[in-house]
Amino acid sequence: MIIDLPTLLSNPAVKSTAIGGVIGYASGYALKKVGRIILLSLGSLLMILQYLQWEGVITINYRALESFLSSLLSRAVELQDVILGASNLLGFGFASGFALGLYKG
Repeated sequence: MIIDLPTLLSNPAVKSTAIGGVIGYASGYALKKVGRIILLSLGSLLMILQYLQWEGVITINYRALESFLSSLLSRAVELQDVILGASNLLGFGFASGFALGLYKG
């Protein structure tokens, strides 16, 4: 039995998975390309902050930093739950596409 593409995409489950896959691939590809620059910048910033603290120029409030990073991480987890919880098929497509985008990027 041969199924043509318009007939296949008329199925909501296939359409949802395909949309999630395309969005996931684009997100994964972009994250891999931009992520290197972001991580390098953050690492450099942390090294500079540690050096300035070691020299006595600044004082870092580690409790406030931990609180800020904890709230940032919880917001990221909530966003992940929204994306993956929107639809099982959309979440599956997004996760698969994201992994492929990270691999190919």
